[in-house]
Amino acid sequence: MTDTQPRTHHLADASPEFLAAVDELTRTVEALGHEHPQAKRAMQRAMALAPRTLRDEITRMAESTGLLPKPDGYTEDGQPVVSLEAVAAQLGMTLEEAQAHMDAMLAELEAAGVSMPAIDPARVHRLQ
Repeated sequence: MTDTQPRTHHLADASPEFLAAVDELTRTVEALGHEHPQAKRAMQRAMALAPRTLRDEITRMAESTGLLPKPDGYTEDGQPVVSLEAVAAQLGMTLEEAQAHMDAMLAELEAAGVSMPAIDPARVHRLQ
């Protein structure tokens, strides 16, 4: 992808569930604002259902702006992953605080009807 290509190419492989989640997100933000817990849950649901190409682009943007650390490992299928330790360090949290935030986020996703499969740390290949 070059910078001159339109960003709408991500919709080519979007599922109907993702498109419905984006519509719900738009309606929720318009009605309640970005900071409302319901809007945050709608955003999490949309992101969980987003096409991988879109999630990858958002991850690259978060890394380039310093919101997320660069991946420090990858799964057996080649998906990049970031360790909880790296996230905690990037955000200036203890490992326990980062774990608590992760647990809360996963619970919110579950409440929004999105299950995120756990990644077994023993099966993650760490970058050297």
